[in-house]
Amino acid sequence: MPKYRTKPVIREAWYWADDGTVPKELSDLIKVDEFDRYYIESYDHKIFIDLGDYIIRDQNGYYYPCKPDIFEKTYELVEE
Repeated sequence: MPKYRTKPVIREAWYWADDGTVPKELSDLIKVDEFDRYYIESYDHKIFIDLGDYIIRDQNGYYYPCKPDIFEKTYELVEE
């Protein structure tokens, strides 16, 4: 059976600290709804985010949240 590996793709990501400090680069992106829930606008819906999530920009320029445990299993820091 053939096996495949995902292609290495470098993505920008920001950690949204537990203290609620919004990374400067994301200040226009993160919004708050009438129930004080944080979210990111997607194409046609809101993507809710929690404190402690990572916020990733994909290769198409779209943003989405990722839970810390999944992020740490999936990504490693690229030293430039």
